[in-house]
Amino acid sequence: MKIQKAEISKKIRLFFIAGILIFLNLKAPVSAQEEKQDAATLLLMAARNAAKAGWTKKAIQRYETYLINYPEDHIVELEFADYLQEKGQGDKAEFHYNILVQKMGSVAPGQKDFAKKLLLSAARNAIKNKNNDRAIEYYKQTLLYDGRDSKVVEEAAGVLAGLERFEEALELCEKVLFQDPQNTEVVALKTNLLVRLKKYAEAEEILAKVPDKENDLKLQKLSADVDAWSGNYDKAIEKYQILLQQFPENRELWTQLIKVLSWAKKWPLLLNTIQLGKNHIEITDDIRALLVDAYLTVGKEEKAIDVWKTISRESDVWRTSALTMVDKLLSQRKLAAATNILEKIVSYSKPVPEIYLLAKLAILYAYREMPGKGFEILNQISVSPQSKSILEATKAEIFTLTGRYDHVLSILPTLEGGKEIGLRLQMLELECCYALEKDERLLEKTSSILQKLPREEMVDRSKVLTLCILSQIRLGLYEEANAEIELLAKIGRKDVCPAILTALLLAAERQLEAYEKANRDLGKLLSELTVETEMVRPQLLDEVTLSAWKIADEMSMHQNPEVGTQLAKAEFKSGNFQQSLKLYMELDKNKKDPACKLGIVECYLNLNNSEEANRIFNEIQLHNLPEKEIARYFETIVKLKDKTALMAGLSMFPDDIAQKIPIKAIMAIANIQSGDRAIADEDISQYLTNQQENLAIFQAIIERIGYFDRERQSQNYKFAKDWLYQAVEQFHSDTGLRYQYAKLLATHNDYELASDQFLVLEKNDPTDVRVIRWLAQVKAWRQEYDDSIKWYDEYLRERPSDFERRREVARVYGWALHFREANEAYKKLCEDYPEDYETPVEWKAKRNNWLGRKRTAASFYSMLTEWHPENTEALFDLGQMYSQLNLSTPAEEAYHKILVAAPEHNRAQFAQESEQWRRRQSVWLKQSYIHQKGSGDNYGNYEITMFRTDAAYAPARISEAMDLSLGLGHTIFKFTEHGGSSAEHLTLRLNKYFEKGISTYLNGELSTYSEERHETAQFEAGGAYRFYDMFDVTLLGGRKDVLQNFNTLENSRGRYYTGGRFAWDVSQRIDILSQVKKYWYNDGNNGIEDYTAIGYKLSLYPKILKIVLETYGFDMHSRKDEYWSPHNYRKYMGGVIWRHYLGKEHFSGAKKMYYEVAVKQGVDSSGVDFTEPKLEFGWDDQRRWNIGLEIKPVRSTVFDEEQAVLFCNIRL
Repeated sequence: MKIQKAEISKKIRLFFIAGILIFLNLKAPVSAQEEKQDAATLLLMAARNAAKAGWTKKAIQRYETYLINYPEDHIVELEFADYLQEKGQGDKAEFHYNILVQKMGSVAPGQKDFAKKLLLSAARNAIKNKNNDRAIEYYKQTLLYDGRDSKVVEEAAGVLAGLERFEEALELCEKVLFQDPQNTEVVALKTNLLVRLKKYAEAEEILAKVPDKENDLKLQKLSADVDAWSGNYDKAIEKYQILLQQFPENRELWTQLIKVLSWAKKWPLLLNTIQLGKNHIEITDDIRALLVDAYLTVGKEEKAIDVWKTISRESDVWRTSALTMVDKLLSQRKLAAATNILEKIVSYSKPVPEIYLLAKLAILYAYREMPGKGFEILNQISVSPQSKSILEATKAEIFTLTGRYDHVLSILPTLEGGKEIGLRLQMLELECCYALEKDERLLEKTSSILQKLPREEMVDRSKVLTLCILSQIRLGLYEEANAEIELLAKIGRKDVCPAILTALLLAAERQLEAYEKANRDLGKLLSELTVETEMVRPQLLDEVTLSAWKIADEMSMHQNPEVGTQLAKAEFKSGNFQQSLKLYMELDKNKKDPACKLGIVECYLNLNNSEEANRIFNEIQLHNLPEKEIARYFETIVKLKDKTALMAGLSMFPDDIAQKIPIKAIMAIANIQSGDRAIADEDISQYLTNQQENLAIFQAIIERIGYFDRERQSQNYKFAKDWLYQAVEQFHSDTGLRYQYAKLLATHNDYELASDQFLVLEKNDPTDVRVIRWLAQVKAWRQEYDDSIKWYDEYLRERPSDFERRREVARVYGWALHFREANEAYKKLCEDYPEDYETPVEWKAKRNNWLGRKRTAASFYSMLTEWHPENTEALFDLGQMYSQLNLSTPAEEAYHKILVAAPEHNRAQFAQESEQWRRRQSVWLKQSYIHQKGSGDNYGNYEITMFRTDAAYAPARISEAMDLSLGLGHTIFKFTEHGGSSAEHLTLRLNKYFEKGISTYLNGELSTYSEERHETAQFEAGGAYRFYDMFDVTLLGGRKDVLQNFNTLENSRGRYYTGGRFAWDVSQRIDILSQVKKYWYNDGNNGIEDYTAIGYKLSLYPKILKIVLETYGFDMHSRKDEYWSPHNYRKYMGGVIWRHYLGKEHFSGAKKMYYEVAVKQGVDSSGVDFTEPKLEFGWDDQRRWNIGLEIKPVRSTVFDEEQAVLFCNIRL
C-alpha cells in the first residue's frame, strides 16, 4: 500500500514539471529588460526564501549575487544589512550600512522614511559592534528627520547614559521637549536620567510641571518611584497606595509597593499589604525572599524558614534568602540563633548541601569564636574547580576573624573567583588593610568596591564606608571623611555609626566644642539603643565615651536597660568600680540578667571583696546564661581560683563549647594557676604546626592568655611570652606572630626584647607605620629619647596629621628635659589646633612643672584629669606634683587610678609603692667627723676633733604631709690643749605642709656636756609661704649656741634670733637664695647676719653644671671682747658645682643615685683666702635603704677644717 502511494506521488510531480515547461514554451516573446527583471525577482525571492528557511549561508550568497547585479537597489541592500545584523554578522552589516549612507547623499522628500530607517538600523548595529560613538552620530542624524520620535530619543539617551554622558542625554531630551513639552515618553525618560544622577529634586520638579498627569498612570507611578529612589519612602508608599485604590488590578503597582516597603524596612506593613493584595500579587521567589526577611524581623523565625523552603532551589534568591536569614540574626548579634537556623537549612538541603551554606556555617562558628569548628566543616567539603574558590575565600575570612591579617593579604593575590567571590575577597582586603593600618591602599580599593556593590547591599556598603572614613581620619583627610559620613548617614538613617564617626572625626580635628556637641547628639541617639539594634560595626561601641553613655542614660530617664548595661561597662572600664557596682545592682533588680550578676562579681573582685564576689557568683543560674556570657562566666571562675568549679561548669554545656577560643584559653590558664603547666603546654603545642588553620587557633588562644591579667607580668604572661618566642623561632618569616610577640612584650614593660623584635619587623617592612610608632614609644619608655624622636619623625612623615603622636613628641622632649624643644612642640600644636582648649592647659601644666611651680602645675593637671579621668599622662604628672609637695595620699590615689586603667604602667606602680614606703616608720643613723685647726687670730691657736653619732626614729606618718622624728646623739670632743669631753643630745624634727603654699617646721636639740654638766638648748622654728608659686618667703626664729665646740669651756654663750629667708627659682637655670638674721646674745651683745647666693646652671638635670656666687656678712657690736667677735665682716665666694644623677629613671619616687663634686674659692674682708672643695654621694632605692656620704674640707690662712658625714636611713 505504501509503495503504491509513493508511485502516485512521483507521477503527480512529473506531470507538474511537464506542465510548467509546456507553459513556458507557449509564452509569447518578451523584451530583454523584462526577462532581466523576472530573473532578479526570482533571485530575490530565492534569497528571501532561503532566509526564511534558515539557510543563512545560501541566503547570504543569493543576496550578494543579487546586489552584484543590482547595486542600485538600496532597499534590498538595507534589507540584506538588517539580515546580517540579525544573524550576528555585525561587521559585514556595517560594511553595507556605510555604503548605503555614502550612497544616500542628499535625501529626496519621499525618501526620508528610508533614510531614517537606514540610520536607525546602522546605529543599532554600531551598538552591537561596541562602536558607541558612531551609534550616537547615527542617532543624531536620525533625529534630524524626526526630532519628536520618543523611541529614537530613548534609544540614543540610553546609549549616552550607558557611557555616563548624562548631560548629552539630557540635552537630547531637552531638544524634544522644547518642540513638544507634552511628550510624556520623553518626560519620563528625562526623569529617569535625573534619577540616575541622583538629582531627585529636579526630577520631581519636572513631573510637577506636567499637566493632567493624574490621567497618566505611567507618570504617576514614576512620581512615586522618584520618591522611593530618593529615600522618601513614606511619601512613595502613600502614592502607591492611592494608585492601588484607582488601579487595584495592576500587579506591577503591588509588586513595586512591596519592594519599597522592604527598602523602608516596614515589615509589618509589608506583611499586611501582601495579605491584602493576595488575589492580585503574584507570589514569586523574589516576593518569598522579602517575606522571609519580614518574618525574621518580626521574630517569626520558624515562619521564615517555612517560606524559605517554598523557594525554588534553582532560583537565584534561594541561597541569598537563606544567607539573609543568617545575616539578619548576625546583625542583631544573635550568633547562636543564626547558627541553629543555618544548620536547619543545611539539613533541609541534603543530601548535597549547597557549598555557600556550608561556607556561611563555617564563618558563623568563627564569629562564635570557634574557628576550629569552622575549619572542620570546610575540610569535609570535597574540592572541585567550582568549590575551590569558595573554600579558599571562606578560609581567608576565618583567618581575618582570628587576626591573621598579614597571612590573608599574602594569599589574596593567589585566590580566584567569580564576581561575588571576588567582591568578597576585596572586602576582606579592606578589613586587613585597616587592621594593618595600610590606609592608603585601603582608600585606593574603596571606590571600585563601592561601584561594584549593588545599591541594596546596604550593610556591605556601610561597612566599606565605615572603614574608608576611619582610614581617612587616620590620614588626616577630614573633609573627605565628613563627606563620607554624610553619605553613610543616608544609608542607615537610624544607625548610630555616623554619629560615633562624627565624634571621632571632631576629636581627631581637635574641634573640642563641636566634639562636645556631637557627643551630646550621640548620647541622644544612644538613648534609644536596644539589643536588637542593627549595627554596621558593633566594635564602634567601644569608641563611645563614658560621658556619651551618661547622656544616653539621662535621656532615657534611666529606663533603657541596654544603655544602663553599656554605662556600667564604661564605668568599669574607667576604673569607677563602685559606681559600676551600683549600676549593675540596679540593673539586676529590674532585668534579673545573669550578665548583671557577672558584672557585680567583677566589681567586687576589683574592690578586693572576694567574699561578696563568691556569694553573688553562686547565685548565677547556668541555664539562664546566654552563650555570649559563657566565656565571661568561666573567666570569673578562674579569677576566683576554683578549678573544680570550672570543670563542673563545663560539663553542664554541650561538648562544642570547648571549641571556643576563650574556653581553650581559660582551661590553659586554670592549669597554669594550679601548677599544671605541663598540661597547658601539651594543649597548646598541638596548634603550633605548619598548618595555617592551627596557627590561627594558636595565635587567638595565646592572645587571650597573654592579656588575661590586664598587662601584669604574671605567670600567664610568662606562658604566652615563652610560646610566642618559640613560635617566632620556628616561623621566622611569619610577620603576624612576630608582631604579636613584640606587642605583648611592649605592653608588659619588656622594652629591650620588644625593641629588638620591632627592629626586625621594621627591617622586613620599613613602611609599616604600626611598627614605626611602636619603636618610637618603646624607645621613649627605655629613656632612649634621641632614638625615640628619630622614629617619631619618621612616623609623622607618613602620618603628619596624627595629633596624638605629635603630642607624644612634645611629651618625650619634656621627659628628655629638652625644655626648649618641648615648648616649641607645644606651641606648634596650639597654633595648628586653635580650637583645642586642652593642649594649652597641658602646656601650662608642663611648663609650670619644669619651672618648679608645683602647686600651679597641679591645678592644671587636676583640670586635665577632671576632663579626662583616663588620661594617664596627666594623672602621673599630677601624682608627681603631689609627691613633691609631700602629699603622699593624693599622690598614691593618682597612681592608683592609673594602675586601674593601665596595670603595667611603666612608672606609676613603682611611684605608688615609693609613696607607701615613704610613709613607713624609719630609723636614721648618722656618723659625723669634724676636725678644726686654727692659728693666727686674736683668740690663739686651737685644734679640735669631734666624732658625733646620731640615731633617730621617725614613726609612720601621723597625718598627711607631716613628718616627725626623735633622735639621740653622742659627741666626743678632743682638744689639743684642754683634753677631751663628751656630750649627749636629744633631737626633734617636725615639718608640716599645708595647702595654699604654707609650710611650717621645727628643729630642736637639747645637749648635755660632761664638763661642768653644762646644758644647752638649740632650736629653730619657721613658717613659709610660696607667693604666686614662684618664690618662697620664710619667717623664722630660734636659739643657737655660739662656738658650740667650746661649750665645755667657761666662755660659752648662746643667742636668740629672728629673720627671714627668700628663695626664688627665676628660671630653669637661675636661682636666688637670700637670708637675714638678727641676733640677741645672752651677754647683751647683738648682731646681724646675712647670706646671699646666686646660681646659674650651664646644664640642666640630670647632669647639672652650676656656677654659684655667694656672699656672707656679719656685723656685731661687742660689749665683751674676751673672745673673737667679728665686726663688719664680709666674705665673698665663687665656685663651680657638678652634680650628676645616675640611672635612666628621673621621676619622683624613682631610684636615685648621684654624686656631686664642687669647688669654691673665696676671700673675706680681712684678705683671708678660702678654698672649699666638696665631694658628695647619695643613693636611695625608695624602698628600704637611703645612704649618703659627704666630704668637705676647708683651707684658709687662719684655719683648716675637714668634715665628713656618713648617713643611712632604713625604712621598716
